[in-house]
Amino acid sequence: MKNLHSFLLIVFLSFFVTSCSNDNDDTLFSVVGEWELTEWNANIMLDLNNDAIASFNLLEEVACINNEILTFEANGVVTSNNTFNPKAQFFLQADQQHSGSIDCSTEGSIGFASSYIEAGNTIEFNGSVSELIGNQIIRTFQDEIKIYNEDLSQVIETRDLILVYTKR
Repeated sequence: MKNLHSFLLIVFLSFFVTSCSNDNDDTLFSVVGEWELTEWNANIMLDLNNDAIASFNLLEEVACINNEILTFEANGVVTSNNTFNPKAQFFLQADQQHSGSIDCSTEGSIGFASSYIEAGNTIEFNGSVSELIGNQIIRTFQDEIKIYNEDLSQVIETRDLILVYTKR
């Protein structure tokens, strides 16, 4: 009888431990696989394509070809063969509205290969730390966006560049 109680206790504890979940966790995604660049944000609402619809996501505002895919391999290597890297200029107009331009002619096939370290919901590669949130990787580059005065002679503010990659 004592063995039966011990057995039932072990079964109950095993069931209890494996059935617990944290309701605050999103579905966990492995970083291994392909991640497509889906947002290129400067935290500025802009209408660069003059369609009367401003967006934070500059990919929605330009006709540049975006083929950027990050490929994370199980062996700890991340690669990209087509990094999205147009030339962008942003300025504050006299009416205090942000404006800018993005030159797609500087596009090319800039690639890289790097090792990465995944720790919980963070991924470190290419000298920066990114967050893994659900099925997205968020890469933030502090003060990467420079906003000039109207004649482009002086930087008057900076903004973070936020890249969002979505798992394919």
